[in-house]
Parts: sequence; C-alpha cells; structure tokens
Amino acid sequence: MFRLIIFFLFLPMTFFAQEEKSVSSTFVGLELQGGKIVPNTSSHPKTKGNYGIHLHLGLLNSGNHAWAEFYNYPELGISLGYNHLGEKEIFGSEFSLTPYVIFPTSKNPKKGIHIKFAGGISYFTKKYDEIENPENLYVGSHPTWAFNLSFYKSLRLSNKFVIKPGISFRHASNGHTALPNYGVNSIVASMIFQLHPSGIPDRLPPLEKPDKKEYHFYFITEQGIGTHELGGPISPIGGEDGLISTSTLSLGILFKKHILVRSGFSYRYYELYKDYIEENNLQEYSNNKTWSSSNLIFSIGTEFLIGHFSIDIQGGLNITKPFYRTHFDVFENTNNYDWVTKRWFTTKFGFNVYLFNTKKLPKHNVRIGAFINANFGQADFTEFGLGYLFKIK
Repeated sequence: MFRLIIFFLFLPMTFFAQEEKSVSSTFVGLELQGGKIVPNTSSHPKTKGNYGIHLHLGLLNSGNHAWAEFYNYPELGISLGYNHLGEKEIFGSEFSLTPYVIFPTSKNPKKGIHIKFAGGISYFTKKYDEIENPENLYVGSHPTWAFNLSFYKSLRLSNKFVIKPGISFRHASNGHTALPNYGVNSIVASMIFQLHPSGIPDRLPPLEKPDKKEYHFYFITEQGIGTHELGGPISPIGGEDGLISTSTLSLGILFKKHILVRSGFSYRYYELYKDYIEENNLQEYSNNKTWSSSNLIFSIGTEFLIGHFSIDIQGGLNITKPFYRTHFDVFENTNNYDWVTKRWFTTKFGFNVYLFNTKKLPKHNVRIGAFINANFGQADFTEFGLGYLFKIK
C-alpha cells in the first residue's frame, strides 16, 4: 500500500509538468515552522515546542490555462519536510512528502491571503509499542497520511524573491489502518522564502470566461477498495486488517467548467464486521450477516477541478449501518453525542487524477483517487477508487 501512495503522490505532478508553458515559472522555497502539538485527548503527554524545515519545489502558472485564471493563478508544488515534534522519545521525528496547491483569494498578488491545501505521507521514526513506547497512543504505524491547511500573506520583495509569513494546521494519522490511531495535530507559525530563478511572469490577459449559466450533467460510477483495523482509536491493538469495498452511483453538475457537484448513493461492505459476527455468534445479526455488515449511504460531494487533477470533499448520511451499534458499544462507548454523530454522518476527503484533461469536457473520462473516510470526524479507513464519468449534456 505504501508504494501505491507514492504512486498517487507523483502522478498529479507528472500531468502538471506536461502542461507547463513558457509563461509559467518554476520556483524553489524554504519554509521554517515553529509551534506546538495540540492535545486531542485528556491524557496526551506533555510536549515542548516543535519545529520543522520544509523544501518546496513548484510551478506558478500565470493564466495560460483556464483553471489557473479561475482559481486566481494558484501555485502547484511538492514539499519535502522534517518536523521535530517536541518529545523525541515518544514521537521521534516526522519526515513528510506532500503535494500541495495554494489558492490566492485575489487575482492581485498584493492583496488577499493565500490558502494552502496539502495532502501526502509522513514517516514517524517512533510508533506505539506496548513495551518500549506505550505512551504513544497517537501513531500506530511508521507511515501515515499527512494533511496541511495553511494561511499565508504573500510579500513580493523583487521579481524573483517572495516571502510568505503564515500559520498552519498539520495533521498526521494512518487512516485507521493500524491501531492506535488518535493522530498528531499541530499548530505552527510559518515563514516561506521563495525564489523564482527565471523571474515571476507577468499576468496574461484574461481568457474567455465560460458563460455563468453554462453547466453540464454527468453520470458517475465508482468502485473503491479500502482497508482498516477493527476497533476504536486505541483498542484493540495488533488485530488483522480487513477490506472494505464501496460501490457508488451518482449524478453530477459541472459549474463554470471547474466545480463538479454530485449526489448519489453508495453501498459499502465491511469484511471484518462479518468476521466479528461469526466469531462471536451474534444472534441478532445471524439472519443476514452480509446485510448486517453493510452500509448504505446518501452523499453529496464537491470536486475542484484543475486540469487532470481534483480536490474531492464529500459528506454523507448513513441510511443504514446495522452493525455500528455493536461496534460503538464494544470499541468506543463514549457518550450519546458521539454515537449519534458517528452513526449518522460520514465524511470523505482526498484527491483524484483524471485520464483526460477535464477542461476539454470529454464525453468519457476515467479517474483514480485516494481518500480518507471517517465516521463524522474520526477516521474509519483508507480507500483507493476507480471512477468512470459519462457526460450526459
């Protein structure tokens, strides 16, 4: 699975490199970070301040693609980072590799702020160990997912040099593929020093904008396969991973050629739910073990399309999820609020890579994606998906 994640990280960058034109500028950046871990449990170990250093390589597009103008000329890049988390004996060091996109809130580079979304992988040199590291209930595996949400102010000092002070929220967890899995959250102040060796290109004249009323309809089908370890965030520990399969049918509307809103239904099957029912001879589920191990979902999602790439955010309502009552009582059993939110609400976040450039509005398109699925805000499983889109109109 680790190799699959690496593949997903570098595939989008390959497509972006193919679209590079003379009006685009490559850059290199150095980011310095300093802050603190934000405790997410009452028993979280005390930690000192943490710090990090990150190397950025990227591309600044100046309007030769419709998506660049639509998103206010975003930056696309990849970051290689090192983080010291303030308690090396428990958490060790964190090394990260994260593709990212930075969206300015204004087309004028001197105005507004820049919002960064990053998603990739981290490697922790220390993880949970029952004997040697029992305090680390937050990182259950060496490789984890890594996410970063940042807000910067861009200050151009010359045609080649930019600095960006800002603040970032960092999160790392393994998506419930290995327990324990509370995850590690940090708030840090940041400063980016960015160099454009060939200079920052001038903005191009505006491209022809799509009609505000222009929209297209899509039929979308997707098959996902995921994996997780059965349990709550911290127990049981050391169990086997089980597969989760998801089949989805939905209808989508594409607005302004760049924002795809869709809604539909998903059927999901948990392999470990059925194993648990059989191993524990749970009579209340014995009449239909397969259905009791299933999950039917109504979902609404939004994709932000960037050529061959998209950021995908979804939310859903669990129409039925029979076994989750037992799952919650056995492995979590915290409070009624947790039961209601996790039983009824599901969330999903990730990214897709498209075979054909979405700006060309192909009749048929295929995408592959990588996602974190959650019961409300608590990670449920990691998923990889294969989707097919048919443009109806």
